[in-house]
Amino acid sequence: MQFGYQTRLERDTKRWIEKELIDADTADAIISESRSQKSGYSFSSIVIILGVISLCFAAMTFVAANWEEMPKIMRVSLLLAGMAIAYLASVLANQRSMPVIADAFVLLGCGIFGATIMLVGQMYHMQGRAQDAVLLWAGGSLLAALVLRASTALWLAIALFGLWMWFDSIEKIDFKEAQINLLYLVFWFICAALAWWLRSRMSAHLLLISIIGWIFITVFILTERYDTPIFLTGLYAFWFVAIAMAIISHDRGQWLRGAEAVVIRYSVMIIFGIVTLWIVEGASELARHPTYAVSENRYLLSMVAMLIVALAILAYAMKQKSSQIYDLAFCAIWIGASIFIASSVGVRIPYLAEAFGIALSIWFIRMGARQDIPEVTRMGYLGFVLIMLLIYFRTAQSLLGTTGFYLTAGILMVAGAIFLPKLFRTKKTEPEVA
Repeated sequence: MQFGYQTRLERDTKRWIEKELIDADTADAIISESRSQKSGYSFSSIVIILGVISLCFAAMTFVAANWEEMPKIMRVSLLLAGMAIAYLASVLANQRSMPVIADAFVLLGCGIFGATIMLVGQMYHMQGRAQDAVLLWAGGSLLAALVLRASTALWLAIALFGLWMWFDSIEKIDFKEAQINLLYLVFWFICAALAWWLRSRMSAHLLLISIIGWIFITVFILTERYDTPIFLTGLYAFWFVAIAMAIISHDRGQWLRGAEAVVIRYSVMIIFGIVTLWIVEGASELARHPTYAVSENRYLLSMVAMLIVALAILAYAMKQKSSQIYDLAFCAIWIGASIFIASSVGVRIPYLAEAFGIALSIWFIRMGARQDIPEVTRMGYLGFVLIMLLIYFRTAQSLLGTTGFYLTAGILMVAGAIFLPKLFRTKKTEPEVA
């Protein structure tokens, strides 16, 4: 259930009654049915899970205390017994139709398993890499999720695989010597298949976050290895293509199976992060880099390729007479504008990147409203305020100039909001000439 959905539904049903689309009895039935649907975990369930997490940390800190007074075999046996009891309690809770309690006990068992790995390594002074222990812990948690069908164990496994991937990537201080972790993709797809089998939406979100992290680390490795930002610029433009693909999927055939809004939310978040860094570092810093500043601008080829893909999606939508032409066209426009800004080698047009960020924020606000994704609209407002603050801090020494920028931007936006809709309405009402 979406944030604020119940309140919005009650408001909508009142409006439908006034317009005589439904009667009062139907409206009451709709609201009652909606309230009967439990949305996720209750407050007590959340407290139970947080309590179990605390018990996991207690087990690990208990191990870290290194209880010398116990024989080694007793320490290991105690933890193994605790793990077995936790898993058995999970099975019994499932049999009694208490899924939240069952998930909590599975999480406790996985936590004890991790503590056992650390204890054995500590007791027998095993020399090895920390990421190997994390990988073993992740594998055990994944097996528990599969056998006991526990989403919480899968959440832990996804997080641990991501941690293992991060440790493995930063093992080499110099990214030029780092290797792309392709094995992580194998684990990721296994977790994705299990998440689909368990129908775990939270796992899907964690998988998206983790694969985005892997993509960024891979791109940084390739950037350092080949000494070119072509991978970074292509990755940036790709997220506009991802938005376009999600929009056309929602409008045409639901190819993403209802995940369109999630793809758009994550894409918007990543684009805002990249644009913010772009503004902070300076829009043409990348182009002025002595290694990257090539006259042919070869590093923009990846952005041009993404622009072609975005235009192809737009052409397909126009052929299919889609109702989403407006937002699809802007996906291509933003990539084109980014190419123009990034190709200004040696030229720094004042406030160009800032103006781009502001315009992008306005489009995100509008797109979130058009696509009924309120989170995107909120990110648009937040991005607008953030960029305005960045402008203020960068030009605080010239307050008069900053005031002029804010004044001009405010006047243009207010005037545009007043006159542009009237202009479009006028064009639509003009009689066609035969």
